[in-house]
Amino acid sequence: MAKVKLNITIDEDLLKQLDEYAEDNYTSKSAVVTQGVTQILMADKVAKSLSEIAVMMKVIADKGELDPDGMRKLQEFSALASLLAGK
Repeated sequence: MAKVKLNITIDEDLLKQLDEYAEDNYTSKSAVVTQGVTQILMADKVAKSLSEIAVMMKVIADKGELDPDGMRKLQEFSALASLLAGK
């Protein structure tokens, strides 16, 4: 995937913490920001998936089975869970 340059404005104290964290962990500020954004997006995806699973569980309880869309969402969650588990 191609990398692109991004200009951002952040609080001076936050920048200082970012600099220190990057230095302490032998990495770049870009890598730290990338990791942080990735974690935020992944957490959002997990939260949405858990919400969908709750709906699917209700459907299973009511109908005894899942429709094709529910099965697709369950497979997507399974793939996400495997990714998070490093499998």
